[in-house]
Amino acid sequence: MTWHVDPGTSAGYRAGALPEVAAASVEAHLLQCASCRAVVAATVSPAERAAHDRTWAAIGRGVDTEPATAAERLLARVLPPHVVRLLVAAPALHLAWWAAGTGLLGLAVLASHLGSGRAGTAVFVVVAPLLPLAGVALAYGAVDDLAGDVAGTVPYPRFRLLVLRTAAVAAATLPVAGLLALALPGSGRPAVLWLAPALALCALTLAFSARRDPRRVATLLTLLWLAASWSALRPPRQLPLLAALERSIAFRPPGQVALLCAAVLALAVAVTRRTAFADRSRT
Repeated sequence: MTWHVDPGTSAGYRAGALPEVAAASVEAHLLQCASCRAVVAATVSPAERAAHDRTWAAIGRGVDTEPATAAERLLARVLPPHVVRLLVAAPALHLAWWAAGTGLLGLAVLASHLGSGRAGTAVFVVVAPLLPLAGVALAYGAVDDLAGDVAGTVPYPRFRLLVLRTAAVAAATLPVAGLLALALPGSGRPAVLWLAPALALCALTLAFSARRDPRRVATLLTLLWLAASWSALRPPRQLPLLAALERSIAFRPPGQVALLCAAVLALAVAVTRRTAFADRSRT
């Protein structure tokens, strides 16, 4: 052994103040050096030891316990347990997020029935694509992803993990949004205008996530989508619903075809560049 962990490095490591490369070097050294492990253990304060014990207890409960929710039990019927754990750790699959998003769409449906129908339906069509987009953005985040460190250290392809979580988000959001769309007054074509944008936004997020943080990508796409569809929300009041929506190119037939083509192209790019997810740069 050519070097040992000095007191300053040990303190910085315990405080989480070391750069990532230095911290990884310390960890690799501690695995091989019993004397340095003993020194680090002896200098740990009671508060740090208590925090360490709480962290490991939480990890143990999260990893070793049997599936606790209905979603976990359902997924466990068709997927291996380790895959279920990686899926359910995504913040996008938490009930609070799902309830908030579907509640917003439900309010839009209610508003379309209580009012003239045009404003509420327009809000639904514009907002509905953002629900699965937010889920995909959260499906595989960066520092606060509950399985981020695990996914980075186990032999499990990041692209496969992201695709699995994206599929889980789509399965949890698209059918609900579709059912709520059927409840819109009049239904017809406006009830399906949100689907092509939703597929395109999700696919583009997946493709760009090879090199960027999905949440930053989704935020930019959200702003672009709202800017592109804003004209559909502020037409003259006497304008019919379909005419109001078609003030935005995204809701015209050429725009819908273009969005579907963008979704297919983005998925193709993501698949061909799937190896880039393994060394993604979060800048």
